[in-house]
Amino acid sequence: MIQINNMVDCCGCTACASICPNKCIVMSSDNEGFLFPIVNHTICNKCRLCVEVCPILNKKQFSDIPSAYLCRVKSSDILNTSTSGGAFTPIAQYVINKGGVVFGASFDENWKVRHTSATTIEEVSKFRGSKYVQSDLGKSFSEVKSYLKEGKWVCFSGTPCQASGLVHFLNRKYEKLIIVDFVCHGTPSPLFWKKYIKYHEYRNKSKVRSVAFRNKTYGYHSSTMRVQFENGKVYSGSNRVDLFMKSFFQDVCSRPSCYQCNFKSIQHDSDFTIFDAWHASKLVEDLNDDDKGYTNVLLQSKIGLKIFEEIKPQLHYYPTDIQKAIEIDGVMVYNSVPKSTNRDTFLSAVLNTSVGNFEQEVLKFIRITTFDKLCERVKPLLFTFGILSALKRIKYFVKKIMSSRL
Repeated sequence: MIQINNMVDCCGCTACASICPNKCIVMSSDNEGFLFPIVNHTICNKCRLCVEVCPILNKKQFSDIPSAYLCRVKSSDILNTSTSGGAFTPIAQYVINKGGVVFGASFDENWKVRHTSATTIEEVSKFRGSKYVQSDLGKSFSEVKSYLKEGKWVCFSGTPCQASGLVHFLNRKYEKLIIVDFVCHGTPSPLFWKKYIKYHEYRNKSKVRSVAFRNKTYGYHSSTMRVQFENGKVYSGSNRVDLFMKSFFQDVCSRPSCYQCNFKSIQHDSDFTIFDAWHASKLVEDLNDDDKGYTNVLLQSKIGLKIFEEIKPQLHYYPTDIQKAIEIDGVMVYNSVPKSTNRDTFLSAVLNTSVGNFEQEVLKFIRITTFDKLCERVKPLLFTFGILSALKRIKYFVKKIMSSRL
């Protein structure tokens, strides 16, 4: 039976709970909100399927090097509501158009991040945009398998560990299964996210109506956390000042396994691997980076290559050097996040404080400087008068001139 002696050894992928024939394994939240398998020993028949299906205990070996592209969806509506270049949506649409089902992370009515399914193009929109929280997979793996057995096309999107967990659970190739994963910085505590939402509702005296982790109000490179409330108020904060995002990028709130991630490799258990293209103009010569966002796409399989050929009409795409793409934008392809020495203390303090003291407690560990606050105040003014976009254009041309001299 599966036995988690060290929290670092479990990524919470649910493969063990999904494979158990006696249903004696349940995924249970720990005191930080992360899900771990709990075994009911009284009904366990020691079949060891849970051990054999674990993607951490049974690592796969890869040989083929994926091909790389810089991509952007042609649809401006999809692009504007996507985190980066919107490359995922055409893949999802491909499956929907074949009468298939798409699985991805979305918010429920309480703003908890869960994996759900979509059968229409309109429903796929709920999967767009980053969600910097570990999603609750629920029964997604079993549902994926059921649809595949019915002969339906299925697209599953998730973190590399979730994708690998699904592949190990299925334990065979399905021609109609497409897996899309993304290069991951780590998965923050779901309870920390819940506390953050409650904090905003407390401050604004209203329930949250919508959330965007990386809204493009000021452009792709200046994306912000944007929270809208039922009373009409709107909160917007960049990574400089937002309590959740700043904590995330200072590595004080991720799952224990994220600090020693077993899925850091150029090859993934997927057909497509996607990640941000912050420096698109460095990857493609004469590309005008207009700050609307591009996506790095790695094609990991023959199925991925085949489908990419079919969705090309919906994309602006450019072949790129994979090692260069990883060098300038994919540091997390090979590297785990470094664990902050304050990580355990931070989560213990923040999760056990009252909503009214949430900000005060976070700021004991996360430093937001006067300069950070000043930049945040000035940015809307610069944007309103067009100065922000002008500065970005100047920066772009200066980079082009400097690179041409090298």
